[in-house]
Amino acid sequence: GTTEVDERIRSALGDAFPDTPTGEWTNSRRRDYLVKLRNGLRRRGHARPDLQVEQRRRSDASLVDLVITGDPGPIVTVSAVDSPDPATTKTWVSRIRRELELEPGDRFDGTKVDAALDRLYRTGLFRRVTIDPIPSGKDQVRLAMAVDEIDSQTVDFLAGWGSWERLRGGVRYQERNVFGSGRQFTIDGRASQRGYRIYGAISD
Repeated sequence: GTTEVDERIRSALGDAFPDTPTGEWTNSRRRDYLVKLRNGLRRRGHARPDLQVEQRRRSDASLVDLVITGDPGPIVTVSAVDSPDPATTKTWVSRIRRELELEPGDRFDGTKVDAALDRLYRTGLFRRVTIDPIPSGKDQVRLAMAVDEIDSQTVDFLAGWGSWERLRGGVRYQERNVFGSGRQFTIDGRASQRGYRIYGAISD
């Protein structure tokens, strides 16, 4: 079948308009193509593109045409970045904010928002992270950052028996967010009837 894309979407993407896949439109291929269109628009400053996809089966039922419609929305600039409330966030706000490479006055770029989300999740400090573009004036958005932190402290106890060490045990304490810096501190103590050892380390 054919693929028809709203002219407003084509115009907004310009030379970044992705190639149309050939062959059968499976659910996954349709979803992936829609994601490409949406991400391309977000990269070009459209914070909230509204896209819909419809399949139209021809009268002879031999082929299915794909029709993509919607509104790219305006190109917007960032008016402000709202960092998480330091009163309710253990992690340094500056540590969180530095991952978002957008400043007031910049044109919105959804790929930079996605990259910041990825970097923050990969720290292992957060259960949930959001960066929402909220309209704040004509062709402007305010980026509201919010995080839900994971408990950063764990304590593990070990116990066992070995033919040489005989009775053995240990305790391991880990703090994954020392003083909110994002650094990790670990202290590990082991003891047996043959001896003991204590190990400590701090890392980024």
